[in-house]
Amino acid sequence: MVKQSQLAPPMEITREGYALPDLQGYKDGQPVTTNKDQVNSHRIILDTGALFLLKVSSGE
Repeated sequence: MVKQSQLAPPMEITREGYALPDLQGYKDGQPVTTNKDQVNSHRIILDTGALFLLKVSSGE
């Protein structure tokens, strides 16, 4: 056991910047991927990192 008098003083911590989340989409248990060279792909990753779907259909 550590006595209160033996503890180090609290540290001041500052944070800068904005960490973007790392997101991964899945369909039927498989990661959604895109290929910029695949011209007929309906999945496009925008410069902002957003996923844009050209075609969406209702499924069961």
